[in-house]
Amino acid sequence: MTGPTTGGSDGGAGRDVTDEIQERVQAFGREAQVAGERLGREAQAAGERLSRDPGVIAFGTWVTRLWGLVLIAVGVWFLGEFSLGWDMPAVDWNLAWPAALIVLGGLVIVSAVLRRR
Repeated sequence: MTGPTTGGSDGGAGRDVTDEIQERVQAFGREAQVAGERLGREAQAAGERLSRDPGVIAFGTWVTRLWGLVLIAVGVWFLGEFSLGWDMPAVDWNLAWPAALIVLGGLVIVSAVLRRR
C-alpha cells in the first residue's frame, strides 16, 4: 500500500501532494509574519499612547515610590535586627506574605477604578 506522499510507480502524484503541502506551509508562514508585524505595530502604538497618558505616569510614579519605601523598610528592619542587634518584634512571614499580596491586589483594583473615572 502506498501513502499519499509516495504516489504511484511514477512518483508524480506524490510529488504534487508534497509541493501542495509545501506551498500551504509557506503561505501560512507569510500570513503569520504579516499578522505578527501588524500585532507588533499595534502593541507599539498602544505602548506609546500609554507612555503619554498622565494617569499612567502618575500611577507608575506612585507605585515606584511605594515599592521604594517597602524596600527601605525591609532593609531597615534587617539592619536593625541583625547588624545593630535591636530587639525587633517577631514577624510571622507565613502571615505577612499573603497579607502583602492581598494589599497589593487591593491597590491594583483601587487604581483601576480611579483610572476609569
